[in-house]
Amino acid sequence: MRVRQSGRPEEPGVTILGVTVPDFSGSPRVSGSSGVRGGPGLRRPAPAPAAPGSPGAPRSPAGPGPTGRSRPDGCPGALQTHAAADGGLARIRVPGGRLASARLRALARAAAECGTGVIELTSRANVQVRGLGEESGFAARMAEAGLLPSPSHERVRNILASPLSGCDGRGLLDAGPLVADLDRELCARPELAALPGRFLFAVDDGRGDVAGLGADAGILPLGPDRAAVLVAGTDSGLRVAVSEAVPALLAVAGAFLAELADAPATAWRIGELPGGPGRVAARLRTEATGSAVASAGASAGTPAGASAGTPAQTPTQTPSGTPAETPVRTPAQTPPGTPADAAAPPVTDAGSGEPVVPHPSARGPVGVIEPVHGHGDREGYGHGDREGYGHGDREGYGHGDREGYGHGDREGYGHGDREGYGHGDLGDRVALGVAVPLGRLTSAQAELLAGLAAEVRLTPWRGVVVPGLTRGEAAEAAVRLADAGLVTDPDSPWTGVSACTGRPGCAKSLSDVQADAASVVGLAEENAASRSMRSPRTGTLPVHWAGCERRCGRPAGRVVDVVAIGDGYRVDADGLSLACADIGQTAAAVAAARGET
Repeated sequence: MRVRQSGRPEEPGVTILGVTVPDFSGSPRVSGSSGVRGGPGLRRPAPAPAAPGSPGAPRSPAGPGPTGRSRPDGCPGALQTHAAADGGLARIRVPGGRLASARLRALARAAAECGTGVIELTSRANVQVRGLGEESGFAARMAEAGLLPSPSHERVRNILASPLSGCDGRGLLDAGPLVADLDRELCARPELAALPGRFLFAVDDGRGDVAGLGADAGILPLGPDRAAVLVAGTDSGLRVAVSEAVPALLAVAGAFLAELADAPATAWRIGELPGGPGRVAARLRTEATGSAVASAGASAGTPAGASAGTPAQTPTQTPSGTPAETPVRTPAQTPPGTPADAAAPPVTDAGSGEPVVPHPSARGPVGVIEPVHGHGDREGYGHGDREGYGHGDREGYGHGDREGYGHGDREGYGHGDREGYGHGDLGDRVALGVAVPLGRLTSAQAELLAGLAAEVRLTPWRGVVVPGLTRGEAAEAAVRLADAGLVTDPDSPWTGVSACTGRPGCAKSLSDVQADAASVVGLAEENAASRSMRSPRTGTLPVHWAGCERRCGRPAGRVVDVVAIGDGYRVDADGLSLACADIGQTAAAVAAARGET
């Protein structure tokens, strides 16, 4: 059958979004009843008033209005919780996603004894716990575990980092020490406690996996000693020595606060300010103390939103007429009382070089990740085709030919890694990537993970990396984790699937999206036809299920959106939309949309 844009079927055989897929709607388990494995199936909730999340609301995710945000950021922490429909919601920041196993155990026990017993992984590699009572004592337990080092800065310690840094030899540096330094310096600056709770830092190790995730302030190493400064996920045109990366990131944060103070309305992210990326980069230049600041900058590096014709964006010229790489000093906005050494480091403009264009990684690592071997040119890591890193053919994650992984020089790898593995020579150690279905980690699963290594690393794709294992340990761990309901097979239909909280935890949701997502994944597992349509380069797009138009937790980049509407779901992909009235149609539409990369 062929499903028209109205989403109403005619007879068996389905072509949806341009791809023919099997029709699952005839299955007795796909009637929308409670008999669907993995959840109660599709429901028809009572009509809601026209508001964000209602069928009559705009289809774009909620965001700031034309004059900015109307209220300050209310992002929760451990001390400032959110009153959700299922109780208090606390969010714990885990800078760089690096979590010592002892702290993971403490978190698991606190979640079981104070909340619902589930640890939710977020798209910023943080964690949250739901169902907290007013007198749960959860925050005190987090402080005791060392997960709340700065009460004043607890909500602003949002730091992404390459989760495989120091594990596989693909990066240009180990991001771990930079994350630790950034977290320490961030908490030491009282003025930066004013950052909104949604402001995001990113420390990429050069492979390009987190540089494209839209952080407000990020660095992307271009070599062992030089990095691009990213503002709102775009290349600012500024370059900095890796040794000065942390002050540069803090300078971006300070410049945002300064721009925010001058703005007529509030904003939570740099990209929400009109021309925000350009304004922040321009402020960094114009507040510099160097001599040629007004003429520094490169048109090739002009960020989105900047005015290319302003003096700060005009490159200086050498006698030959080529743009010069002019040194500039870029301190952050310095409030009264800020020490002089809090100024940002010397940076240079990109000159006439090509700007870096980060691309978001669609999926995190799943399966055994082998270290690279050999020495060669690492140019291009993270700046070109990243096939093999979860975007297409995933051969190479311990499941086949790893050609292409072993061409990187490991200079700088492992230095400063305090966990005792690495140190410049990976030997036979591997990492194990684990997908957590819908990012929901039970306390028992967390305890199991904590017993595998001294540290685990949370990923922005709501997964976990267990580093420093022998191959035998990794093989044994994969079996134990799979038995516990976690995923170590990169071809599992669970990989790349995420969902918001949905009902009953969120009052704005129109459906129990997590149960329905589990139903559709169950169908994919049960139907050989769904799997046989895949080739090594199809079925790779991530899918995000959302209970309303706000689409909370949506990943960056190309995504298949499955949005609850008043009488079913709407599947959105690359500008096309299809309304689906039952879970079978939804499953078929999702399978079709994921099949085109």
